[in-house]
Amino acid sequence: MKIAILLATTAVLAAGCNAQPPAATAPGTETAAESQPQSPLCIPAMQREVAVTAAGAKDVLEAQVVGADCEQAVLLLTLRKADGFLLWSHSVRATDTWAFVPASDDKPVAPKEGMTAFLTEVLKNVRMGKTGEAPDWPEDAERPEDPSGLFHTAPLPREAYLILRQKNAPMLCVQAEMGTSYCVAYNPEFDDVANTFYSSSS
Repeated sequence: MKIAILLATTAVLAAGCNAQPPAATAPGTETAAESQPQSPLCIPAMQREVAVTAAGAKDVLEAQVVGADCEQAVLLLTLRKADGFLLWSHSVRATDTWAFVPASDDKPVAPKEGMTAFLTEVLKNVRMGKTGEAPDWPEDAERPEDPSGLFHTAPLPREAYLILRQKNAPMLCVQAEMGTSYCVAYNPEFDDVANTFYSSSS
């Protein structure tokens, strides 16, 4: 029995010694996952330079409509630093925007032209500000309120919302859905992320 165990152990060790290391990927070649084609875009991506992380910064707000069919696509908004570092993203169904709403019943909108016109307006009307400009959140209220009549919601609890509001941090507001805009706050104390501060709906 001892001889049999010794022989088995020797065979395992020999197999380990003869094992070859995993083949390295040759320089300039890609794995199957890396070589997969990217998702098609309904229209070319659109960008606008913004200064969020610092005065004069060349941050980039980009809009991509992911999907070959505009009406079945996803609108993806991203905010990145000038070096490409991702700070914030938001996605919504393209059909939740007003891109495909015709000006009149007898003049239907061509999907690509409608989405291009929508994003042109979205990027044109980006609003830069400070979190101190955000609506107040009264102690007895369920959400932020102001006299504008807009419906405001915030993903943060009231205490955290008011702290960030008091810091008067940089803020970017952009429309993403029909009748709804999102305000993104950048707290310099945490320079690797920006967060949705609140949204406003008409």
